[in-house]
Amino acid sequence: TDGTTITDTQVLVRGTARGGYTLDWAAANAPDRWQPLGEGLFGVVDGILGVWSTGGLAPGDYMLRLRIITPEGLPIESKITVHLRR
Repeated sequence: TDGTTITDTQVLVRGTARGGYTLDWAAANAPDRWQPLGEGLFGVVDGILGVWSTGGLAPGDYMLRLRIITPEGLPIESKITVHLRR
């Protein structure tokens, strides 16, 4: 959820993707440097989209980006910002 505070070193990113998807993360202050987090060829309904290992990351704000290609071939993108705290 947008604005969530994370304190764990391993985060299960859950959600729904109705079609092939990619999941990426980036530091909020460098939103052009996306790092891969997970992907799938098929949809996921209220399931795990990826596992984010945050152990080596500095505290601060990060963005998660989910990109989906719908079964109709339409691209959809959603971004949220989360706060990493130790």
